[in-house]
Amino acid sequence: MVEATRSQPLIRASKPHTAKHTRALLPSGTSSRNRSEATRGTVFLIEHQFPPSPERDTVLQMHILMTGASGFLGSVCAELLAQQTDIHLYILRSGERTAELLVPKERATTFVAPSSLSADDLAVTLGRAPISHILHVGALASPEACEQDPQRAHSSNVTFTEMLSSYASARGAHLTTISTDLVFDGATAPSSGFCEKDPPCPRSVYSNSKLAAEKATLSDSSHAVVRVAL
Repeated sequence: MVEATRSQPLIRASKPHTAKHTRALLPSGTSSRNRSEATRGTVFLIEHQFPPSPERDTVLQMHILMTGASGFLGSVCAELLAQQTDIHLYILRSGERTAELLVPKERATTFVAPSSLSADDLAVTLGRAPISHILHVGALASPEACEQDPQRAHSSNVTFTEMLSSYASARGAHLTTISTDLVFDGATAPSSGFCEKDPPCPRSVYSNSKLAAEKATLSDSSHAVVRVAL
């Protein structure tokens, strides 16, 4: 099972004094790695127990910003998050994206960012949105495109993640970055499968850029990385 276990995980408030539990957010994917069939390629949304507080309702609304909401993985995440009544969903899109969003317009606030985004542009684009969490799914995910244009791969996968990490840290928001099992060398996979403590061994422009994105995310120890196998 892959879980975000940093100090401020992507959380959903539960009733006071109830036990912690986890809920699958995504269906299992497929992978050539030797992983448990029950949790392969699955992302989990951790439900967290909050202590009673007169200033806080039992149900806490989260304001989640998503990237990559029109992609293969992100579209599923966006659909599921938009169904939650205690979540306000924000979607950040590039002006270059033309893929249709599956989330109804009334269920999410969409921001369109310039194609050449700077840190200042990001702050201006998001304005005063009260974002509490960022789910960063967006990436240049085609290994072929990354090999053909390493500079674009670095800009899309590393520089943008650095911006999101800095933005989140400055505002006290929690960032979860979706990464890949390709940061490992599949040719040397242990019989039990990879775990978080195994040293990465990226072999492509894409996997190197995703590993750099992980490091950018974890430059703030309260943020988290989830590696998925798709």
